[in-house]
Amino acid sequence: MSLLIDRLDQIAGWVCTELETVITNQVTYTDKTLSRISTDDEVPLSFNDHASDFAYDLLGTLRNWTNYVANERALPWPGDGRAPHFARWLIRHAYDLARTEQARLAYDQIISLYDAAFKIVDRPPTRTRTINDEQLAEARKLELNAKTCADMARTMGAEYSNLTKRRVLHLVAVAAVVPLRHVKAGRWESPILRLGDVLDAHLTWPTADERSTA
Repeated sequence: MSLLIDRLDQIAGWVCTELETVITNQVTYTDKTLSRISTDDEVPLSFNDHASDFAYDLLGTLRNWTNYVANERALPWPGDGRAPHFARWLIRHAYDLARTEQARLAYDQIISLYDAAFKIVDRPPTRTRTINDEQLAEARKLELNAKTCADMARTMGAEYSNLTKRRVLHLVAVAAVVPLRHVKAGRWESPILRLGDVLDAHLTWPTADERSTA
């Protein structure tokens, strides 16, 4: 979740700002660095169709996910606006998004949009946004299936990099994590787990490699 929040924060900031610049071709690329054409150069502005199409897709995707989360979580519609407006709304309601059935699809689409931005605009100095203690405490309360627990955990630090769906189900099987309930998923029953319980169990219960070297 911290990765999603960071990417939305950067989309709302430098990505949208530089994208608007590229749309009118007010930039030149030299050795993969971004530099503005000085105002002293009399270069006529032209329209960048590819950047414009990307900006349209970016706005549409963020608006659609805002609408989806607002409907699913009974939240008031924040009103129309530009891409940064919807990105900031999704940051504020990231944990509402995480509680929806389409959370993984939203995560994948937004991360893909951020990655695609690098094909159009160059990257400024890296700035990482981290979640604070209050946001972490809120995330630990989330009730998720095994796959979503694993996906979210791997965005929360290197110590969870090997926390896979298989690992989560193993923790359930050895009673290191007790499911809150089970839900029907086709022919199978899927355990619903509290994310904080999974995070704690992963760090305290030895992995197969750790057991073999003990």
